[in-house]
Order: sequence, then C-alpha cells, then structure tokens
Amino acid sequence: MCTPTGDFFASLPDAKPRATRWSRKEEKPEGREVRKVYTLGTWRVSREVYLWQLSSLDVKLLVDVRGNPKAGREEQLFKGKDFTKALLSIGVRYEWWGDRLGEEQMEDVEELRCRIKGLLASACPGAICIFGHMHEPHKCHRLQLCDLFPPGHAIQHLMWQDHRQIKMLSHVDASNLYSRWVTYFNDSMAREKQKRCERGSARWRCGRSKQIEEVLQREAKALPVLSWESTSPSDWEEKLRDGKAYRLKLPWDTELLWYPHFMSETEADELEETIGEKITMYHPTYFFQTPSGVTQETVNRKGQARICDDFNFGIQYDNSRDKSQLYVSEKMDSWSRALMHRVEHASESVFNAIWFNHYRDGTVTIHWHSDGNEGLGPDPIIASLSLGATRDFAFKSKREWRGLRKANDGSMFHSNNIIHITLPLFHGSLCVMGKNSQRHWLHAVPAMEGIHRERTNLTFRFWALEGFETIDAAEAQADTQRQFRLRLTPSQRLAQRRARPVILDAPRDAKTTVEEMLRRLENLLPPGLGEVVLAQTEGDILQNDQPLLDELERLGLWPATSAMPIINLQLLPVADEEKSGECREEVSPVLTQHSIEADSAGLQLVREVQLSCPGAYAPPHGDVEVQANGASHWIQEVIQNLSGIQRKSKGKGRISQMVYHQCSEFCALYLARPKSSVHLVITPKRPLRFCDLGRCEAPLLRRLGLYGRLLTEFLGKHAFKVGVQTRKLPRDSQVFAHVLSMDLVAPDLNDLTRRHFLEFTTGAAHGLIALEDLARDLDTGDVHRRAALPSEEACLHCHRCGQLFGDSMRQLLLHLRRCDAPEAGYAEAGARAASAGGLAVELLEEMGFCCGREALEDLLRHTKGNVEQAVEFLSAQG
Repeated sequence: MCTPTGDFFASLPDAKPRATRWSRKEEKPEGREVRKVYTLGTWRVSREVYLWQLSSLDVKLLVDVRGNPKAGREEQLFKGKDFTKALLSIGVRYEWWGDRLGEEQMEDVEELRCRIKGLLASACPGAICIFGHMHEPHKCHRLQLCDLFPPGHAIQHLMWQDHRQIKMLSHVDASNLYSRWVTYFNDSMAREKQKRCERGSARWRCGRSKQIEEVLQREAKALPVLSWESTSPSDWEEKLRDGKAYRLKLPWDTELLWYPHFMSETEADELEETIGEKITMYHPTYFFQTPSGVTQETVNRKGQARICDDFNFGIQYDNSRDKSQLYVSEKMDSWSRALMHRVEHASESVFNAIWFNHYRDGTVTIHWHSDGNEGLGPDPIIASLSLGATRDFAFKSKREWRGLRKANDGSMFHSNNIIHITLPLFHGSLCVMGKNSQRHWLHAVPAMEGIHRERTNLTFRFWALEGFETIDAAEAQADTQRQFRLRLTPSQRLAQRRARPVILDAPRDAKTTVEEMLRRLENLLPPGLGEVVLAQTEGDILQNDQPLLDELERLGLWPATSAMPIINLQLLPVADEEKSGECREEVSPVLTQHSIEADSAGLQLVREVQLSCPGAYAPPHGDVEVQANGASHWIQEVIQNLSGIQRKSKGKGRISQMVYHQCSEFCALYLARPKSSVHLVITPKRPLRFCDLGRCEAPLLRRLGLYGRLLTEFLGKHAFKVGVQTRKLPRDSQVFAHVLSMDLVAPDLNDLTRRHFLEFTTGAAHGLIALEDLARDLDTGDVHRRAALPSEEACLHCHRCGQLFGDSMRQLLLHLRRCDAPEAGYAEAGARAASAGGLAVELLEEMGFCCGREALEDLLRHTKGNVEQAVEFLSAQG
C-alpha cells in the first residue's frame, strides 16, 4: 500500500491541508482583522456584570496576570473553581499567568516578550482580556505589559464608569496620558527644588527651627541602616522600640525612614492644639454603588482636610474633576510652612501639600491600599507625622518574597510568603515611605478596639497634575457646594475632651429630618457621649440649604428668612453613665516610681498607655463564643483577628468585645469566666508560644509586666497581682499573663473553684510567677522553675482576714463578698493561715466563743477542722 503524499491531496477538488496537532497555524495574510486585546482590573462590580461585559465584547480567553490572585476586596473575582466555571458558562477560558507575566517578572523585558509570544501562539482564536489587580491601567503593571505586545494587536483598556457602563481607552492614548502626567510632575518638582535653592528656605525659618533643621539634615544622611533580611524577628521588634531613628531597608529595594521621636512630647502637644484650633475637618458623604446597582449613602467617619498653595483636591477620588466632589483646600500659613520645611529636611524630599486625617478612636480604620494617584508621580515619597493615640501602621507586600532571612537563633531560614510589617506610630513620630514603597507594598491602619483617644495624622506630599483645578478657581465654585458646618461643643462636665468644628455634606433627600441627620452622624460624635441637643448660634455658613432650613423652622430653631446658621451641637453624657456615676474622665494617673522602667522602650510604653486613656472595666455580658472551644487557644484566635483591617475583627463582633485595651505591642482581654471582680489576660499581639521563649524575648516579658502594672494604675481601688500561673506553662499556647484583683469576688460563684483559689492565693508569689522573674529565668537559662503549690487537701482560709473554712468553698466565697479586711494585708494573712491547726482554736476564741479550749478542740475534731461548721453548731447552741 502506498502512502499518499501532499501532491495527492492537492490534486483533489477543493482540497484543504489536513490539520494535525503538530502542524503550525496558518499565517494570516496582511489585511486580515487583527486580534483584539482588552485589559481590565477589579472594581466593586458584581461578577455577573463582568461576565455580561466580557460576553458582549466576544472575549474568548481571560489571562490573569495578578501575582497574588486571591488578594483584594473582590473575593468573587479570586482565582478558583467558582470563577472558572462562571467564565466557562459564557464561553471564556480562564488561565493564570501571574507566575510568568506578573509584576515580579517585569525586570526581564526580553524574557517577557518571549512569554507574550507564547501566550498569543497558544491562545484560541478570538479576543483576549488581560486581567490585572488595579482598576486604572496606569496603576497596574499591565500598562507596561501591553507595551511588549508585537505589532498588529488592537489594545483597549477598559474602566468602569458605574455598575453597568464601561469606557474604553486605547493603549496609545493611555500611554501618552501617563507619560504626560509623569513629565508634568517631574517638571513641577524640578521647579519646586529650584525655588528652594533660590530662596534658601529663609522665609520658612522661624525661631529656633533653623538649628533643628540643620541637625535633622545631618541625621537623615547618617541614619543607621536596619535591613529586614539580616535582622531576626525579635531584634526587629526591639529596635523599632529603642527610641532611635533608622533607615529601614525592605525587600524589592524599598526604603523607609523611621523617626520614633521626631518631635518632643511638648512640641507634639502644641501642634495638636494648633491643628484643633486652625483646621476644620471635613466628613464627606460617599456614594457607593453596590453590585446590584443600589446607591448607598455613607458619611465618612474619618475627618479630612488638605492645605496647599497651588491645587484644590477631591476628597473621595483625587483624580475626579467633578466639581461636586471637590473640597476647597486651605492655603499654607506660617506654622504649616515651617512644619513642612522641617519634615522636608528629615525626609530628603520636597513637598507642597499637607493632608490631614482625623481618627476619633481606635475603631476608625483605613483599608489596604497604595497611594498611586497620578498627581503624586510615578514613585511617591510620603511623610507621615502622627499625633495623639498610638496606632499600628501595617505594611504588606503585594506578592510573595522568596529568599533567606535571619532567625532568632542566628541561623538563616528560607522565607516564601507575603511579608507583613507593623510600625507603631507614637505621639510625635515620623515615618517616611520612600522609594518603591507604593509600587511593591500596601499599607493600612487596622482597627484597635479599646483605644478611646483621638489621633491626627499629617501626610506630607508633593502633588502636581496638569489641568487640575487650582485653589483660586475652586473658590469661585464654592457657592455651588451643598455643605454646612457643625460645631461640636462638649458639656462642662467633659470640658477636657476637645471637640472639633466639622464640615458635612447636606442630605440629598429633601425629606431628611434633623433627627435622621443626627442619627447618621452618630459615629462621628466623641465616645462616651449620647444625647445631642440642637442649639441656635450666630455665624456664617458655606451654603444655604433650604430643606434643612425648613426643618429648623419647623422645630422653631431658626427663622426661614435668614441665612442658614452654623449649627451648634451640645453633647451631653449618656444618661445611664450619669446615674451610675461611671462617667470616667480622661485624666492620666500618677504613676508610681516602681512602675517605670529605665530603658527607652519602657518609657515609651508608659507614654503610650497614658495617651490611649484606658476606659472603665466593663466586660461583655454572657459567654464569649470563641472561648467555648476550650483550652487557651482562644487567645491565639483573638490575636489573629486583631491583625485584621476590618472593624469588629473581620466580622466576628464577639471577638472585638473581648478587648479591654491594646497598645502597639500588647493587648488586654476580658475573660468569659472571670475569677475576680477585675480579671484580665494580657498578651503580646504578635504570635509567641511558651515553648518558643528564649533569652531574646526577656525584654518583651519585662515590658509585658510593666504594661500590666500600668493597667492596674488605671483600674485602681484594689490590690492586684500580675503574673503567669505557677501550675503550668502550656507549651503550645500563646504567651499570656493574668491581671487579677486579689478580692477574688467572682461574678459567678461556680467560676472560682477550689483549685483556682489555691493557685492564686498560696505558694511562692501567691500562685503567680512575676513576669520580671520569668524574664530573669530566661536570661539565666532556667525556664523550668515552678513555685511550690499546696496540695488539694489544704485547709481553705480567707487570704485577707485569715478565717478558716475547711473544705467548704461556697462558704468561703460568701465570706469573701462581705469581708471588709484590707486587701493589702493578704500576704500577712496567708502566712498566718499556713499553720491552720493552731489558728483554728484561737480564731474561735477571738470570735467570742469562750466555752473552753478543750471543748473547742473537740468540736473541731468532730467537724474535721471545718471552722464554718463549728461556728454554725456553736451559734445554734446559743
């Protein structure tokens, strides 16, 4: 049999070449339709709308170039079976190329070109969609990725206008627009630097700021370098709290400048007071479109303000040119210029704008984001100055880091995960996010339940965007904005709680009543305040809002013929707190000398706790669900949820209620079954098990003990013990210690058992190992020391007055509720009760039973040493 050749098939009528799996694809002649390539990013649009748009564009292949396809807020667009099946339902195949075309591979251009050619050769016929992480193409690496596509492809960038409409921008236009933004920004910064050189910054210096600036300039150039790879985790945490300034070197050639004490405490207090007097915070109303198309109206809980001499800014979206979204920026003053010039020397950069963010308490947060607005340039440098309560500043890498890092024992270990770094933003500290900090990293301010004090953040930036509205042009449009001003005035009782004037957007709905408006502002009011009274004041306003004026007239607060007033909100304390007398004033306690450590980290902890103002001890009602799982692993779960960005600990509201207080390094948690009237568990916020304790963690334990003593200063009225239980140190559990009031009056009598009572009242250090002693054991290498505990057969006695109760635990608990002996004498009482046999007869004689020593001894033998039963028998006999 002969094998047919190619000539045989060609001789057949209308013959076509046979396609095999090994044959090359036919080259398309010139003039054929070019392949369409679209790019798209994630946004708050439902997955069904994404599918509808891809189907209408006849897309056949979705190429995911996200380095981490399971990062971001849009979980419905994460890589997974559900997303793949949904795409297949409309005839779109999903392929993940993040490991080959991700941001991490952008350095090797030639290799990327080869991979793109391979992608196009293997792709099925039809349109292709490149799927990135950021919504705007200039904020994502897919814009540079499209530059490497071979000629003959029509590239269109897709951006969502709303939940249904999409706009297209050609790749040429997008590249030209981005290049024009970068050129305008670089030229503006060059002119600003030249202006600094010509002026010599003489106009910006005042008083002794000249000497300060010269010192900062020298220090910034000679900052010691702290590299993340060559520093162990424990050393990294310790150095961030040693009070010294560092140049932090992070992976991907990222640099941060860290000044923990950029301003003294006095200077920081004065600056905070100046901002409260001169800066009015604006709480904009955000309009979010849900995936279903419903518009939600939300007042931002974070106050904002921006000052600049050149540009006006948008509040919700900085790149928005919609005049309804613009907020008139204030111009620079002498104090703000001097402050900005001082920060410039420390930051090694030039700025022209200050953006303010005001957090009323620890529940106000900022989610994961990077500052990539086109007005900030291709690689923004941003300086952040913090005032008020200490908050965590979290960094997270956009992709996994693969390399070696130094371990706590000095060895090197291989790391292959997302990097998480947390900086404590102290009162008066400065953190400069330098090169590559916005390109390769995300940052956020997580929620910190238990922080009741406000915080103000000043971010210094250089902002320049061609064609954007200037301040003079914006001032002419100010009359068209629908805004009004509120003055939050505290009552006389809480006069020390400074309230700020704020600007708010007027309600869009004309039917909105004043009561509904105030209910919307509930989250903006200072904590600890409840009732709000609307009072009449005089003054000018930004805009006449007729619907609100009509509502004021209906309430008899203002005549309709006058201009809309500045509304004064008189804030009153919550009625229940006034009745119970538990309205706590934010007054820093007088700390005793023994509670202050000599090192810088201890002193910083003292200042941090004083500024955070711990509130009253108010444990949640009922059992906390997470503790029902058993063991002490509930502490580990709480610690993991504290690292989340969302308020209420990633939706687990019961977990957030367990937090009494937290600082940048430690947190204090309520117990579901407290053993005393005040019972807290204190623990480091970073995961640390008892079995991992070593000599390098000794300073941490000393600070944990100091943190417990500082909390007892705020709680007061009791004698407290702070330490670790002596009965055991659970190896696999998170490191924790008890803060216990020694009255041992448990809310529920069944919670304080005989075993617990003996652990907390007997043995060396009365059942608790002091954290200072445990740290000393780590320094000496002796971590197995245990205090001697009494046996379960020991006679129960009151640790305050010494009265004996045999083995009747319930009678002892009832006695503790009415015993008025001073708690400070529990140590002496415990020593007296050590010899229970001789004290029992003496105790009965002291109580007035004078029937003879022999009769009392016989009675005690009959009751097996139970003093309480002996007292009941003698009382019954009269």
